[in-house]
Amino acid sequence: LSFVTVSGNNATGEGGALFHNANSGWLTIESSTLSGNTASKAGAIYSIGWNLIIRNSTISCNHATDSVGAIKLEFAYASISNSTITGNSATFSQGGLLLSGSGELNLASTIVAGNTDTTGASDLVRFAGTVNASDSLFQQALAPGVINGADTANMLGVNPMLGAMSDNGGPTDTHALPMGSPAIDAGANPLALSDDQRGPGFVRVF
Repeated sequence: LSFVTVSGNNATGEGGALFHNANSGWLTIESSTLSGNTASKAGAIYSIGWNLIIRNSTISCNHATDSVGAIKLEFAYASISNSTITGNSATFSQGGLLLSGSGELNLASTIVAGNTDTTGASDLVRFAGTVNASDSLFQQALAPGVINGADTANMLGVNPMLGAMSDNGGPTDTHALPMGSPAIDAGANPLALSDDQRGPGFVRVF
């Protein structure tokens, strides 16, 4: 998926926007927005047993009527970079990201903020597997051991002050960083992306 919006879908099972399993092959989402999708579990994406790549994208305001508001990874490898995961919710548990099984989640220069469930803030939950994160911001103060202890340069328990989702240029809606946001100049560009999510004319690094 590239430069698309996936919005307003409803699944009675798992994966409100996308259901991705081992028979689906690699899935790459770039410069896209997944917003306003609903499922019983995994409001935006359910990925089991395969490889998921997300870059330069926004996962926002998706909802699970049961658990995992944004992305559920089960026995899967996922790489998420230069992306924003915010405002997702679950009626019961795991409002944001969930890693279970023997999977691996790698986050780089990504904002995970304002995801909620019945307990309050719920940005990232790890049942099993390994979470690596670098140069990323989590609004929730994550418990020790959720992220691999060797990783550095992350901000935990910090509000990125994201603006509301709106048309900030380009074909997809995004969350802008207002002046004074601690996320400005705090990330990285590990993939050497030339542009941000909005595409040509919106350079990733000034």
